Amino acid sequence: MKSLKIIGKRYLLAEAKRASEALVGHNGLCRSNQQTIHYADDLPLDEKSDTVLHEVIHAVDQQMDTDLTETQVRRIATGLCAVFKDNPKFYSEYIQ
Repeated sequence: MKSLKIIGKRYLLAEAKRASEALVGHNGLCRSNQQTIHYADDLPLDEKSDTVLHEVIHAVDQQMDTDLTETQVRRIATGLCAVFKDNPKFYSEYIQ
């Protein structure tokens, strides 16, 4: 199982069946109180990237109490995915 550190907390990342209790028909779900992020196992790669980033943004939002709406989270995730895909060296050139 994969994991990701989000603002000092270790979140488990797990694929799940879309019909499973973990997803209840959604592409992804962040449970900050359990420190888990689930995403549907049948997503194409581009959609999986967007979904996982979307759920990471939910985790950040919940930990920082910024109270983003679902629409804001969706737009930020989609926008950042586009930036990262269009600029594959972004992190190594500007962040590290």
